[in-house]
Amino acid sequence: VQDFLKKKPKTRVVDYEFLYRGLFSCGCCGSAITAESKKKRIKTQGGMLKRFVYYKCPHHKRSVICKEKPMSKTAIADALAKEVEKVKIPKCILEYGLKYIEGQNPKELFDVRNDVKGVERRISELNQKIQIVSENLVLESDMNIRILMKEKLRAFNIELEELKEQREVLENKGAYLHQELRNCLQTIMTAKTILETDVFENQKRLLAVLGKNWRIKDKKLQYEPSFVAQALTVYKQKRGVNSPVFGLCESASRNDPLSFEQITHNWLGIWELIRNYFY
Repeated sequence: VQDFLKKKPKTRVVDYEFLYRGLFSCGCCGSAITAESKKKRIKTQGGMLKRFVYYKCPHHKRSVICKEKPMSKTAIADALAKEVEKVKIPKCILEYGLKYIEGQNPKELFDVRNDVKGVERRISELNQKIQIVSENLVLESDMNIRILMKEKLRAFNIELEELKEQREVLENKGAYLHQELRNCLQTIMTAKTILETDVFENQKRLLAVLGKNWRIKDKKLQYEPSFVAQALTVYKQKRGVNSPVFGLCESASRNDPLSFEQITHNWLGIWELIRNYFY
């Protein structure tokens, strides 16, 4: 027994990692999609042993009858490529868009002034209520009423602090969205490279730029598009996917590049949609 205990346990060496694990949920039951690897010998290739990766629902939720079938890594990669195609815009337009955004005042990029004014109005009204209750508290002699007034005053102060925090968030929202929008455009420009490289963090960043709540339903990808992805998709649909402008996406060296007027015209059209979908 002692000799058996002294033996070191054999560890299984894993020479691969599951690229999409943790990025999707099941569209049927909501469980986190897990992954498995299978090896098969391919007769048409001389019996060569090949590894195949599948992503599937573990069917942990017994209260839900889930019939979602596994989806291969290749199928997921192809589906993601199609989603990227929807937002693909010529690099020159996106580069101009980045310069345009960098030249804007972050606080004015997305107008949240009305939201800030609304919060400030509520803060002012709450301060007046606090002042009235505080003044009446000094004059009140009934202990039971004083207890109720103190509880009311405490609730007002808690609400006031929450409103101040909300105002601070709104005031910084422009700067946050300024950086977020830059990151989105930069990621979309390099989306093709990201898909070709098996790096988990890059895939995760790309999915976050395209949308949220990613799930697999009926062996298809479903998600809620981000406001940037919505704007780019709709713009391409309006212009037509066969437009010469979008034909330039894949061209490394263009004999007929877009003029500055075409670049600015297309970007301003995209920018208008980005602002509309944000609001």
